[in-house]
Amino acid sequence: MNNLLSSEFIGYLLGYGSAALWGACIVFAAAAAALTFWYRVTRRDKNSVRTPYNFSAKFFWQDTSERILITLGMILLAVRIMFVWEMKSGWYILFSIVIGLIADRLGWLLTKAGDAGADVISHKIDGVKNQLDHQDVKIDNVKEQIEEVKDKLDEKK
Repeated sequence: MNNLLSSEFIGYLLGYGSAALWGACIVFAAAAAALTFWYRVTRRDKNSVRTPYNFSAKFFWQDTSERILITLGMILLAVRIMFVWEMKSGWYILFSIVIGLIADRLGWLLTKAGDAGADVISHKIDGVKNQLDHQDVKIDNVKEQIEEVKDKLDEKK
């Protein structure tokens, strides 16, 4: 356990920055991401049948919890990747805010890309199933023809 908290391990975990700078970057990125979620909540269609008329924290969490968790994960990853480069601390804060502002949208795009890929794969699997079903029908027809030929041969004997 002592090795896990060594300065070398913390250095690999955080990159070039200090723990304080890394933590500040996470806070700024998370605050920027929270602003994007707040913006979406205030601009939602209150008359939509999909959402309640009055704001509900429970509904918001059920509806967006996956996106929130993906956004937080992307923030952690992006901030760590950002610390690969050595910059002045002001640039780290600025990039953290940008990361927070785009993390939700980027997560949404990645999720949609994954869904689209899954749809393509599902469509291809359905096509293969249809071909196999068609081949099964052909095999059944061939089996019937073989049985008919056997019956005719038995009649001739």
